[in-house]
Amino acid sequence: MKQLSYTLKNKMQYAAIAAFVITLLYSCSKSNSSSLTGPTGPATFTASVNGQSRSFTVLSITYTGNLLTMNLASDGKPDTVLIKLCVTAKQYGTFTLASNKSPNYGSLMIVDHADTLYYTDNTHLGYVQLTNFNTASGSHVASGSFKFIGNETSPVVGGGIDSASGSFSNLSW
Repeated sequence: MKQLSYTLKNKMQYAAIAAFVITLLYSCSKSNSSSLTGPTGPATFTASVNGQSRSFTVLSITYTGNLLTMNLASDGKPDTVLIKLCVTAKQYGTFTLASNKSPNYGSLMIVDHADTLYYTDNTHLGYVQLTNFNTASGSHVASGSFKFIGNETSPVVGGGIDSASGSFSNLSW
């Protein structure tokens, strides 16, 4: 009887361990397919600058040495706005935008007679959230959202702040 109880106890322990390992293997092998897809439609980029919606076109998007750089320009109504987002990323996730001396930053330039330039810094922060980021050969694509507050750096350092927020999808390079 003692031997039977000991064997039954061992079998139950092995069954519990096997169930745990199977659960662990299954959960680790599941991939989030929405984060690793190729382009699923046309490239879009929408943004608001200081709460005012604008249409943007992609000037360039590059991914070199884990640095994703997006350069965008508005339609020029009432004036042209340039947005630059730089993020060091190997996979999808949320990335903080800080000093323009760090790899992760955001900038906003209002092209007018003064060419006013705003950057994120250590107190004017933001983020880029990559919800789809695929760097596999032949499927380079980025989708997500962003938001940041930039401090004026030119022509007057600390002369004011501007904010930008928006979303992008199917940006490819």
